[in-house]
Amino acid sequence: MIPILSRVLHDVVKGLLGPRGFVGHIGGDDFIFIIPASDISLVCTEILSVFDTLVPFQYNEQDQRAGYFFGKDRRGQLHRGAADDALDLGSSPTATARSPTRPRSASWRPR
Repeated sequence: MIPILSRVLHDVVKGLLGPRGFVGHIGGDDFIFIIPASDISLVCTEILSVFDTLVPFQYNEQDQRAGYFFGKDRRGQLHRGAADDALDLGSSPTATARSPTRPRSASWRPR
């Protein structure tokens, strides 16, 4: 599911915003995307819509009917998992910060 999520995030953010959006993989199933605040609703709604459309295709009919599947974790242990993955999105406003002693310019580089 992680490769599908990464593709959905990338395609939606870049498809809707182009260079105004950034998508990064923190690790495991954690991702970050940075977008203008004015586009949060549009982007998040589209991400959830695309994800919800694709999830059912990741499970066979038997698993879909049962509502769960069996899979192995990274240690090889068998676990029962829900066949209705959910996606949680959160947002946090940020502001651009500038150093009071060193104005940011095209030639400025952190030490």
